[in-house]
Order: sequence, then structure tokens, then C-alpha cells
Amino acid sequence: MAPANSGKTTSETIPLEEMFRDKRFTIPEIQRDYDWEKKKQVSNLLKDLWRYHTFTKKEVPQYFLGTVIVYDSRGKDNFQIMDGQQRVTTLLALAAAIKSHIEHYAKTSGAKRKAELTKFIQEEIEDVFLYYKIKPRRTWRLTPKDDSVVEVIKQMSTLKGRSPEDVIVRPDEPNGQRLYDALVLFHKESLKSAKKHNPSDPYPELMEFFRTISQNVVVTMTTTRTLSIALQMYISVNGPNSKELNKFDLMRGLLIAKAHALHLDDEVAPHMRSLSEMLKPINKKRKDSGINNCVRYWLESRWGKNLVDSDVMDHLDAEIRAFDRIEEFEEMIFQLYNYAFWYAKVDDLRQRFLFPGYMQNQRLTGFLGAATWNSAHTLLYTAVLSSMGKGLTLDQCEEVMDAVEWVNIRGWSGRDGSQFEKIYPWAAKHCLDGTPFSDWFGEFIGKLGGVLDDRPIQGFTHLSDHPVSHGSSARSKARILLHKIRGADTNPGQRSKECTSCRLLPLGGPGWNIKQEKEDHGSVSGRIGNWFLLRGVSEGDIDKFHHPIDERIKEIGKNVHTKPEIDAIGEIRNRLVKGVNWKVSDINKRSASIIKELEEHWPRDFASRKKK
Repeated sequence: MAPANSGKTTSETIPLEEMFRDKRFTIPEIQRDYDWEKKKQVSNLLKDLWRYHTFTKKEVPQYFLGTVIVYDSRGKDNFQIMDGQQRVTTLLALAAAIKSHIEHYAKTSGAKRKAELTKFIQEEIEDVFLYYKIKPRRTWRLTPKDDSVVEVIKQMSTLKGRSPEDVIVRPDEPNGQRLYDALVLFHKESLKSAKKHNPSDPYPELMEFFRTISQNVVVTMTTTRTLSIALQMYISVNGPNSKELNKFDLMRGLLIAKAHALHLDDEVAPHMRSLSEMLKPINKKRKDSGINNCVRYWLESRWGKNLVDSDVMDHLDAEIRAFDRIEEFEEMIFQLYNYAFWYAKVDDLRQRFLFPGYMQNQRLTGFLGAATWNSAHTLLYTAVLSSMGKGLTLDQCEEVMDAVEWVNIRGWSGRDGSQFEKIYPWAAKHCLDGTPFSDWFGEFIGKLGGVLDDRPIQGFTHLSDHPVSHGSSARSKARILLHKIRGADTNPGQRSKECTSCRLLPLGGPGWNIKQEKEDHGSVSGRIGNWFLLRGVSEGDIDKFHHPIDERIKEIGKNVHTKPEIDAIGEIRNRLVKGVNWKVSDINKRSASIIKELEEHWPRDFASRKKK
């Protein structure tokens, strides 16, 4: 293999002992966490290696373990692993487990045999696999990026013949837990396999097994001088079968590569670790889709424009290439850190986070039938919250989300969302940049008003002649409109179980003459004359309802809790006491009343809206 400082990309198939010898390996920030599971990849690797050792080696002199791609831009034999960190880390755990067994064997052996075993441990395991240096200070062969994995590596190298379970406390962090579990499995199963193959003398068999791993198991080690080439090779080698890197993985790689080139590794690395931690809740809940969405929304907000997905990384690469100061790294990382914090909050419906704009955001989610984490308006809302207390006051945050809610619900249809793809990033950039609110908000309202001009339906008067259908999407719209005029303060989002207005809607199709509606005393039909679903109901139809209106009103009264509901039900109850029935004319009257209220809350002129 050509020397690391030759400036060339080299590739050679070599035994593991040659790959490890005289080299240090570091897991860079671009890499994912250690994620091999003991019952899957770890167990399968051990079984495959034993099968090769006991059967296949006689016919096939080498066992190929895949490609390892590293880069070494400074020519100091300190290799950054681009591809292969899971295998490298796991092999060190296997070496440490076997080392502990041989140490135990040495304790029970005579002086001569003990010396031979000690030499085997030092020269074939420690010096090749575990330690880069022992003097003047012990340096481990591998430096992971995760502290819990680092701690397991330190301790697994010093078991001294004992079981890992007797020496190491299982870490609290998932990455350290997985490596600890791999070590425990290797310690138990490697000796068990040796005893199965050679019951009378298992320890020498275990030593031969390790020599097979060291000398007969090979990898193709590819070494480059730059991270970018290493990344391209990773994609080329793994192709469509690789675990695709998400947008944050790629961004992290660009930042680390640039920091490396400027000799700012030590300054940038801690910030990247903090950012990775901030993104973990999003990854845990939404996996790569959530990470990709968060990073894309942030970038569109940062640059103030909608991006084609394939162009995102090109734009980011161009910006990062121009960096030449640590302050530029910090500004970008801290901005995404703050954006990701609020993105996760917006997507968390386990609690009622009543921060500015929360209710408008949730009503929009329900009205549009969208999921919070990938709704178009979430891009802007997250930027608004990121600017709270910095560029925007709490009232100004409310104003922005009032406007977003207004244009979507006033326009009624969720179609033509592409019209907002230029407006939301434009406004979001002003938020992130700290532009004075008065300098851009008026223009923002003008842009939104322009969208209304192109909508086929504006406002709510069309509901008098064209009622909402009985489909789930229409019921979601109806629920959100009722939520607004009722002045409810509970979560009205599409999938929320918190909002009691969900119980205001019929379970079935239009009309009262259906089983579900007859038995649902708390439905909107009884409360406000179900103006969304009732059309053409006659007085005779009302007389045939399964439950008399007074019984329905009595049941409804047990559930109402907002003033508009209490007033409406109280009015109906008072009429019934006086012997005045609830008639079709009352349904029509109530319909007109609600339409009027909706027009007040979401008028054509944004400034004249009724705030609630």
C-alpha cells in the first residue's frame, strides 16, 4: 500500500492484522452512531466467523469482510472512517472478549505456558488490535465519537480474565449499551463455540480462532486524502443497498471536511456533537424523514426561497466552501440548533405547548388534514418561534400565525399550496435574520391577499347552498371552524384526542335519520342544528327522530363547557320549557348566524378580523 502522505487514493485487500497494525482510527462526526444489535448483526458475525474457521477455511483461504473506506488528509496514520465503523468497532469488542478468556486461561497455567499466553495477548491482540501505543500513555486503537462507547472501549480492554458483566456497568446511553451487549455476547458465545468444537482443550481452539480472524479474514481498505472523495466512494461502493445518508449526515460531512481543511476540528467538533444531540428526538420519532424535513425547512428559511430537493446539498456545499472563520461555523450550527429545538416542539402533541401561534398552527393542521411535522406552514411557524424574543415579540408571533391561518381558512380549499412555497420561506428568512417586523409584515399580508385573489372559493357564504360533505376531510374542516367560534382552548389538531369539539360531529353520513346520529346525543346536530350536514329536513322528519329534542338537549347540557355552547343550549332549553319546539327554521337561522361569525373571524380584509 502506498504511504498515507503520498497524496494518492489507494485500495488494497489485506488481512485484518495488517489493517489495524500501526494505525489509529477515529469515528468522525459525519458517521452515524454505533447501532449493531447483539441478536442480529453481532450474533450473525460471530456465527459466520466460526463457520468459516471450522469448515470453510480448508477450501477457501480467505474470508472477505467487505470494504473499509478511510481518509487521512494529514498523513499521520490517524484514519477517519467513512465506511466500516460498525465492523471495526465490533471486531475490537470480539478481540477484547477473547483476550479476557486467554487471560483467565493464563492464570491457571504453568509458568512456561503462562509466558507464551502473555506473549500472545500482548503481541497478537493488544499491539495489533486494541492499543495504538502503551507507553508513555496508553492510547486505544479506535476513538469513537460517542462518550459512552469510548468508556466501554476503555474498560473492555482491561477485563483481566473476568466477565464484562462483573467489571463494566452497562451504560445508560443506547450507543454504549449496544457495544456493551456485543462484548457480553462475544464473551459468552466465543468460549461456548470453542468448547463445542474442541471440548477437551477449548482455549487453544479459541486462540486459533483469533488467528483465523487476524490472518485469514480480509477487507479491501481504501484510503483517500479528502473526505469528499471518501464520501463519493462510500456511495459508489454501497450503491442502492447502502443505508442512505440523510441531509444532516451530508451537511455534517461538509462542515467537518471544511473544518478539517482549516484546522478547526477541535473547535467545530463540540458544536456538532451538541447539534447531533438536539436532532436525536426528531430522528427517534420521525427517522430520516423528519431529519430531512427539518433540515430542508431550515435551509429554505435561511435562504428565503423554495428549493428543489436535489438542489439542497449543492446550495449548502457552496455556502460552506466559502467559510474561513470559526464564527461562520458557529452561526450556521447555532441557527439550526435553535430551529431544530422548536421544530421538535411543534411536532410534540403530548403536551399543550401554549406558546404563541400554537392554536393557529393546530387549527391549520386539522383544517388542511395534514401532519404537523411536514405541513408547509410548519416551515414558517418554526422560524417564527426561533425568533421569539429576539426579532419578534410574543404578540408579533401571534400576528404572523393569525395571517397564515386566515389565508388558508378564508381561502377554504387546501389546494394550490404551491402558491405559498415562495411566501413562507421569504417571511421565514426575515424572522431568522431579525428584520424589524414593521419592515416586512405589511408586504407579507399583501402577498397572502394575492393568493386569495386566485382562490375559487373565498369565505363561507357558499356554505348556505353547498354544505360540507360528510367525508372525514370535510368533518375535519367543520370541527376546526366550530373550534374557532366556540373560543375553545384545547388542541384541535387532526389526530388529537384532547379537543372536545371532536364529539360535536356525527359519526355517520348526512342527515339525522341514521342509527349513529340517533344514538349520539352529544352530536353537533343537537347542539347547533348541524348546519354543515343538514339540508332538506322537514318538520315531519324531526318528529320521527328516535330521541325527543328535549332529551337530546338534556344530554348535551352535561358536556358543554364553553360560553357559546352554554348560551346556545340554554336558549334552546328555555324555549322547550315554554313549549316552543326547535324547528327547521331555527336550523337555517343558526346556519346564518355561524356563517356571520366565521366571516367576522376570517374576513376578506385581514385587519378587520375579530380576534379570539
